[in-house]
Formats: sequence, C-alpha cells, structure tokens
Amino acid sequence: VTAVAAAAVALVAVAGYGAVRLWQADLAVAGLDIRIVQPSIEQKDKWRPELRDEIFQTFLDMTQAPLGGAARVGQPRMVVWPESAVPFLLTQEPGALFRIDQSLADNTELVTGAIRAEPGLQGADYFNSVFVIGSEGTVQGIYDKVRLVPFGEYVPFKPLLELLGISNLAGPLEGFEAGYQPRVLTTSESFGFLPMICYEAIFPGSLDGVSKRPDFLLNVTNDAWFGRTPGPYQHLAQARLRAIESGLPLIRAANTGISAVIDPKGRVVAKLAIFERGLIDARLPQRLGNTLYGSIGDGPALVFSFFIVVFAGVYQYNRNSRIN
Repeated sequence: VTAVAAAAVALVAVAGYGAVRLWQADLAVAGLDIRIVQPSIEQKDKWRPELRDEIFQTFLDMTQAPLGGAARVGQPRMVVWPESAVPFLLTQEPGALFRIDQSLADNTELVTGAIRAEPGLQGADYFNSVFVIGSEGTVQGIYDKVRLVPFGEYVPFKPLLELLGISNLAGPLEGFEAGYQPRVLTTSESFGFLPMICYEAIFPGSLDGVSKRPDFLLNVTNDAWFGRTPGPYQHLAQARLRAIESGLPLIRAANTGISAVIDPKGRVVAKLAIFERGLIDARLPQRLGNTLYGSIGDGPALVFSFFIVVFAGVYQYNRNSRIN
C-alpha cells in the first residue's frame, strides 16, 4: 500500500508540474525567421553519382523559392538543410560554396548537414557534420556528430571482429569518426543553437556538457532510411521530448520528413508531411526559462529509483521471513 501511495504521489506531482508548465503564458517569437528545406530525396537516389548536381540544384532552387502567401514571416535569416544534404564533400567540391552564396539573400546564412573529410594518420578521416555558411560562402562554424550509429556509421569493437574474421557488418557509410563533444554554434545575429544530428535527438540530457544555454535546438536528419514505417513518427516524437525537457524550441530538418518547428512546450507549430517535398517558413519560438530537469538532471530520479528497489527488496525479504 505504501509503495502504491508513493507512486501515486509521484505521478500526481509530475502531472501537476506539466500542467502548470503548459498553462504558462506563451512568449513572443524570438525574432529569427527560418526556412526549412525538405527535398524528399529517396534513399536509393541520394548517393547516385549521376544525380549529384540535380540534387544540389534542388536544394538551391528551394532555398531561393518565394515566401508562401500565408507564411507571415519576413525574408529568412537562416535556411536549414537536412543531414548529409549534398551527396559530395561540400568544401572540396569546386564552386559549391559559391553557388550556395548566390542562392542566399543578403544577411542570410545556411545551416546544413554535410560529410567532411580531413587528413588522418591512415588516409582521410570522415565526419558527419553540421556547417554554418555565411556571406561569400564562408564557413563560420562546424559541429561533428558525437554519437555515431553502431553498425551504421561505425562498427563497435571492430579490431576484435576483424580478428574473428567478421567484417562488413555496417552499411556503406561505416567509417566515420566521432566528434569531440557537443557544442553550441552561433548565427550572425547572435542566436546560439545546439546541433543534433539524426538519432542524437533521442538521448535525454542534450545540454549536458554545454557551458552556455542556447536559444534553440536544431536537429538535422535523413529519415529516408526508415522508408514507410512508424520510424519517422517515433523519431519526431522523441525529438519533441528534447524541447520539453530543455524549455527550448527545436528546429527539425529531415530529408523525407518529418520536418517541423516545435515550441519549448513540445507543441508542433509547423510541419511537413512525410515524403512531401516542401518548405517551412516560420519564426523561431521564444525559449522558456530552464526546466526542473534542466536544472537537476537525472540524479534525483536515479536516487529515488535506487531507494524504491532497496525498499522492495527489504519488503520481500521480510515477507518471506514471516512466511517461513
């Protein structure tokens, strides 16, 4: 009975905190107009060499498209492309940064996912990255993905597996190096954002290790891998939790969907349907104050869970002792 009562009290407390959070007055928008580009490139076409320029031109054309009639926003100051948007090494492709600059309006910058390479000890090291590209095609900031997908972007315990004669367990993109740590990038208008690439958005505690609380979260992903399954919907739902737990809005650009703008209460302000080619022109929602979870993290919950397990063990031990 005591355990049930404790669980009920905890449930009511959590529900009450959530209700109060939702009832807080909505804040004004943050003043940053954003365009999200969802090109809906099928996975089977994404890395075909003969389609490289066509795919790149699709992004450029969508970036320059006029504002929608009902957008009610100004000229975007930030354009967001999804994970590994262009099917080549962006900074090593002649003329690519120049063409991006020509597609951007004045005082507009591009945030895009792209693969990058740099010299390593045994040839090139490859990273799954986010680039901030400003005027004249200059690279103003880079974030390298920290949490790589096992057997998708790297093979865990690869030397051991090779020793056992087991190889080729990952897909064609296996071989990425992990970034050092999460980092906040800054726009030219001094908006700080925390990039999360693909499934990095499913992990709680996204702000752990970040010295400065950003203005928003940014998730770029290529959910074409999932096909027509529940995966893209589950991925979006998990990304929404990052907004709720941090009190920060979240901008999400997905290749084939579901791209969205999510406010700091976890509500979807705007989105594109899965496998829809389109744009979202929206204004960044204002962030809220820090949340309880953002302040204390997982520690209290882990301590509470520990004592629940100990209590249950002691209770069961005493019960068995009485029976015997």
